[in-house]
Amino acid sequence: MIGESHYRLGGDRLAAGAGRFVADVRVAGMLQAAVLRSRHAHARLVSIDAKRALELPGVRAVLTAADVPSNAIIPNRVGAPPGTERYLQPAIARGVVRYVGEPVALVVADDRYVAEDALALIAPALLSFSRVRTPTTWP
Repeated sequence: MIGESHYRLGGDRLAAGAGRFVADVRVAGMLQAAVLRSRHAHARLVSIDAKRALELPGVRAVLTAADVPSNAIIPNRVGAPPGTERYLQPAIARGVVRYVGEPVALVVADDRYVAEDALALIAPALLSFSRVRTPTTWP
């Protein structure tokens, strides 16, 4: 096993550069999306100013929690005990961000480059919660 070569199903076309991936799919009129993610581990989401992003040519929409129904939640992917439904995460941060990388806004644009540029124009106002400090034996 270790140190041996193993044949990979479908590997020939990938090695030959003939692989096809989702990012390779192009359809007439297709739009692209980019997600603005939180840089904070835990913070209050006070507001999001997307006006400048919406003014960028090629941007079709900027979605925030205000645009997404509050019942749009990410379901459990595995069986979970009864009562855990209240801990399910919203599809997009609503009032609070819970971890670094949580979606805060979504930009829809004519192409991926415009969508990425628009992310830089969105101004979320986040108030980071204080870190909990506990006594330790560290010097």
